[in-house]
Amino acid sequence: MKQATVQAHQTLIDIAIQYCGSAEAVFALALLNGLSVTDALVAGQVLFLPIEYNVAIAQIFAQEHYYPAVNILPSQEGIDYDTIEIDLEVL
Repeated sequence: MKQATVQAHQTLIDIAIQYCGSAEAVFALALLNGLSVTDALVAGQVLFLPIEYNVAIAQIFAQEHYYPAVNILPSQEGIDYDTIEIDLEVL
């Protein structure tokens, strides 16, 4: 059975797209590895891979050495993170 090693900031969807060629594979990937689709992954973690859903897409990721990683947290600055009447003064 094929395996994949998780890179920094990758999610199960990233792994599904990279190695299986489709986001649809996230459910089979989670089931095969005893995970929930929302579980956080750790860099270096090894996952078993289900069948490839779209071989052409998976091959592009492999040939171009693409590693999708969408689990990057934004900086905690700016209006979205300020608290009214604590960080901001209401006039």
